[in-house]
Amino acid sequence: MSTIDPVVASIIDTHSHPNRDGSSPPSDDEADLLDSLENDPTLSTYREQRLQQLHEEFARAKHLRNQDHGQYREIKDEKTLMDIVNTGAELCAVHFFKPDFHRCGIMDGHLRKLAPLHTDT
Repeated sequence: MSTIDPVVASIIDTHSHPNRDGSSPPSDDEADLLDSLENDPTLSTYREQRLQQLHEEFARAKHLRNQDHGQYREIKDEKTLMDIVNTGAELCAVHFFKPDFHRCGIMDGHLRKLAPLHTDT
């Protein structure tokens, strides 16, 4: 469950609740609310920080993909497996399977689908 950022929540609250003097809020119009959110200097700083964070996450994911993270590979020998596990990566998923076991084939299919979604492994 996601939560609303406290800065955004405070702006929405001040925009939608009655003023302290009892007068009505500026407007319930969504366009007015969006306009006030776009013109808020606090949110522009927040937006810039978030864009920088997204840029860093994208660069990190690209770097990990270039190092073969998030890929499903079948490894036949123990030395290659140990080389991969001992590369310093924090996470590695290993599935030992036997080709003639039906359930291993099912697990193999699931891992093939999941691998590209998880570049940290």
